[in-house]
Amino acid sequence: MKPAPETALAETAEPVAAAPATPPSAEIVNPPVETAAAPVTETATQPEPSGNGNGNLWLILAAAGLALAAIAAFLLLRPRRRDEDLAYAPHSEAAAVQPEPVHEPVHRPRLADPVAAAPIFVAPRHEPEVASPAAQPALENPELVTPDAADIDAVLGGAKPQGRRPVLELAMRPTRAGMSRRGAMVEFELTVANAGALPAEDVRIGAFMLGDSAAVPSEIERLLMQLPAEQVVPAERIEPGGGKRLDAAVTLPRELVDAAAHDGEDGFTPVLVADARYRLPGGGEGRTAAAFTIGRVNGGEHLVPIALQDDPAVYADIEARLHSVPAKI
Repeated sequence: MKPAPETALAETAEPVAAAPATPPSAEIVNPPVETAAAPVTETATQPEPSGNGNGNLWLILAAAGLALAAIAAFLLLRPRRRDEDLAYAPHSEAAAVQPEPVHEPVHRPRLADPVAAAPIFVAPRHEPEVASPAAQPALENPELVTPDAADIDAVLGGAKPQGRRPVLELAMRPTRAGMSRRGAMVEFELTVANAGALPAEDVRIGAFMLGDSAAVPSEIERLLMQLPAEQVVPAERIEPGGGKRLDAAVTLPRELVDAAAHDGEDGFTPVLVADARYRLPGGGEGRTAAAFTIGRVNGGEHLVPIALQDDPAVYADIEARLHSVPAKI
């Protein structure tokens, strides 16, 4: 038989080639780590010129395998650099970090401590002063009596009662007047007669006095509207054609007396106001008021002022003249 080709011998001998003869020139030396890849490449590409090419080829391949194994072991066992770790990590865009908003501190202005407002002193409102009515003294020694028929006839003028309601008429007769220690004093008899055809019920009779200069209609009316109870005497009932008489005295304080010169002497002529009120049959109030000037007489038509003296002096020659009729309802 013909001998087999060399390649066939080599393939059949592979199982027993565990310890091939190593020629002196084929000493295997591990290359430095840094340049190990380059010699491997060159060794793999350069064929052996010797005639024993198949044996050298296996030696070269074994050396290359050892070199590759050494390189792989080196690469696996050496410390890995931080940049290599990042290179093998999957690339991803780092999430943008939003900067934390910087909140500027809000500097609120410091509020001043509350201060109590200065008290406002408002000047008191000055209302227009209204002259208060002078204090009228109470009637002195008031006495209610039945008048004489002549006195009633003098008031009524002899007329018979008429009409459908009561009507009260007044007549004043001063008895004495002068100065006392308390002021100007007048004693009087006031006759009240019913000229109506019906009786007057709930009759009230009053009187007061004031100075001549103060006796104007508005002042008289004002005093009549504010007549104190101390100056009123109840007369109850007056029949038609009948009457009542009030005997009393009234005093005007010295500071309220108006002085007037007469024949070189100071004197006064006070005004005495009389008032009579009553209830009407159908409701409401009837009213008669009259003012009388009081003074001395000397035989003439005019009254003479009553003398003002420091010492008490009382006169009996006095008369009353009608001053005005403030009301007749």
